[in-house]
Amino acid sequence: MLDSRKVYYDHEPGYKKLAEKGEKGWRVNGKSCNFKVCWNLAFAPGFLPKPKARVLDFGCGGGEFSIMLAKKGYDVIGTDFSATAIKLAKQNAQRAGLKNVRFYCQDALKPKLRQNFFQVIFSLNVLHCLIGKDRMTYLRNNGSLLKKRGLLVITSMVGLPKDRKLVKELGINKRTGIDKYHSRCFASAKQILSEFKRAGFKTIFFARMEARDSFPGDEDYFWILEKK
Repeated sequence: MLDSRKVYYDHEPGYKKLAEKGEKGWRVNGKSCNFKVCWNLAFAPGFLPKPKARVLDFGCGGGEFSIMLAKKGYDVIGTDFSATAIKLAKQNAQRAGLKNVRFYCQDALKPKLRQNFFQVIFSLNVLHCLIGKDRMTYLRNNGSLLKKRGLLVITSMVGLPKDRKLVKELGINKRTGIDKYHSRCFASAKQILSEFKRAGFKTIFFARMEARDSFPGDEDYFWILEKK
């Protein structure tokens, strides 16, 4: 189990409230992440390995995407910082009758997983929740866990919301992209691409996604990266 320290990327309080309402995973305005879009973008280009490959779902939440991968035949591990999220993920997997997916409560900045082990890592809506040096730590952790030429499938909010009132309301620093709550980094595409390169990745596929319901007017980007 994780210790009781409070950190800005701890979504445990949010997951507890969602679990009390009977939700099976993370929800914003009653809606989950658009996993179908992520799925179609990930598999359409033909870069991903065939089922039975070892896959990690970093920041898996209630395990909804992990379960989709397991149903396709992949050997899946999902991790999340929230103990409640992992509890929900295990319950969801049990209901689905799956045995090829395992869930662990871990800190993605200090993962206790086998290095050079995974063929693919999925990082959906995690990067924009990290700030400062933690972003590079996280990306480099992904690199250390991937096998040579392994793939990182990653999504992130990019740039400031187009709604100026929202930027003011959130108190987003236009230079750093960090909000006044110290909970999000609205990094530019240029900054993110630089971080990928410094972490030892090269982009092999890119697409724009639908804007998030929680921040109207901002953009979500999707990348498939290859470990150099």
